[in-house]
Amino acid sequence: MTFYMKPPEGNIALKKLHQDAEIRLHFLYQIHQLLDEEQQMRKIFTHYPNLALNSECLIDGSQRDRISHFILRLASVKSKSFQIFLTDAETSLFQYRLLKGGEVAIKQSLKILRRHTRYALKHQLLNFHHQGLLEQIQEIVEQILTSSMLSCQKDDSCHHVLKVPWTMVSSLVRDRLVVVHGGQVDIPCHFLIQFLCSVFSAVLKHGIEELSSQRLDYEMSLSDQRIRAITQSLRHLFMSKCGGNHKLKIPYNITHKDVENESKFFPLCMQQLHKTLSRTNRLRHHARLRYTLFLKDIGLPVDENITFWEHFYSKSCKSSETGCNHSWLDNGGNRYKYSVRHVYGLEGGRINYTSHSCHALQVSIFNSIIFFVYIV
Repeated sequence: MTFYMKPPEGNIALKKLHQDAEIRLHFLYQIHQLLDEEQQMRKIFTHYPNLALNSECLIDGSQRDRISHFILRLASVKSKSFQIFLTDAETSLFQYRLLKGGEVAIKQSLKILRRHTRYALKHQLLNFHHQGLLEQIQEIVEQILTSSMLSCQKDDSCHHVLKVPWTMVSSLVRDRLVVVHGGQVDIPCHFLIQFLCSVFSAVLKHGIEELSSQRLDYEMSLSDQRIRAITQSLRHLFMSKCGGNHKLKIPYNITHKDVENESKFFPLCMQQLHKTLSRTNRLRHHARLRYTLFLKDIGLPVDENITFWEHFYSKSCKSSETGCNHSWLDNGGNRYKYSVRHVYGLEGGRINYTSHSCHALQVSIFNSIIFFVYIV
């Protein structure tokens, strides 16, 4: 199973390039609708015979498989929702391939990962974080291949564990499948596939971020008007399928009444915002936006999110530290209702916003500190 680290090589007709990318996008869309439903995923080609007739671009590791993947990656750069969709769907496809291939596929995948990691570290221009991730992956892959984890990965009673940084398996941490100790988590043998899927997702995210940050390379890729036209066409196709509002699949919805009890499980930054809100009944504008987005992405429906803020902003402000003295009664609460509906993609530009990443929050706080120091 390829991790799509190494860019594709060779020649392909422009028409075939476009067709393969569209076929892959259609296939990924169907997969994304059936996340975690393995039995139904097997029937996609039955239900959509046109995909079966043009499925050469989906043969794992083939040139057309890699080309169609990378052209979709290029098309996603300007759309955050496209990036989220692509990461989710490609990871689901990767997991399905591993499950179907068994131990042989897992071992092959690890060997490919080792080879491509070496290539990337030697030949690709990587930022500090991406390079660090690949170095960690290289070390861990060697541990797996030289251990007996592959032979007992289906044994729930096995006591073999692999210690990895929690940042490599953030999805497992998020779903509380593993416990963090000193920044490390223990990955048992029977979690090997989930671990590889987390690595695949992390590699893909970093690959897209690299493409986004290296503006010169990105613009050179689109300097060919034909490639630019294809990527625009693919974005339009994605918009038509997902309505421009790709939504993360959330296992359950919570209500505004659940937030207090659930807050003890929130990331520390969001716990702090919740404590400030509970103590003062107010948050500063940007803090309120961050917390609204976080509540949205953990499953709070739009009406429940509005009710949540109404509960606090209908009360009097208990402290001036938040710098906000507005009340829900101002303009009948329409200002806050609009703000919440806006981040759900129901107002304004109809963009379905997602939570800020840890890196984005850290950069924002760092810039605020620098600005404050400069002013003082």
